[in-house]
Amino acid sequence: MSAGRTGQRPVFRLLIGDQAIRFRAEHSERYHYWDLAESWTKITSLPFVFAFWLIRPEINNANEIADILRQLRDHNLENLDDLVSTQSEVSPAFCRKYYREHLFFDFGEREKAGLREFHYHCLLNKVDVAPDLQLNLV
Repeated sequence: MSAGRTGQRPVFRLLIGDQAIRFRAEHSERYHYWDLAESWTKITSLPFVFAFWLIRPEINNANEIADILRQLRDHNLENLDDLVSTQSEVSPAFCRKYYREHLFFDFGEREKAGLREFHYHCLLNKVDVAPDLQLNLV
């Protein structure tokens, strides 16, 4: 997303996911960038939760599904070197470092607190979100 311009040059961009990872790998020395998760943590002292698995409450075998998802997560993390070696757009060394030092795959008390804090700020700033945040972990 381009936003703000000086003549024909974009002043800033918002990049997420793979685009942000590629940009950071290729241009971190040339451009100034803000990692929104790092900024969030500096402000709140809490981690930012970008994603988590949801299983609808009416699903009978939620624990079984959650166990399978955790096993897949653990398997992929154990085989991270093999996974990143197939990455063609960013160097495997950068991917390994990024995955090991910047991404976390647990949803513990600090992550729940970070999500609740984000929810609070959404409500405070009138972002359309559910009024209550219920997390039932399996």
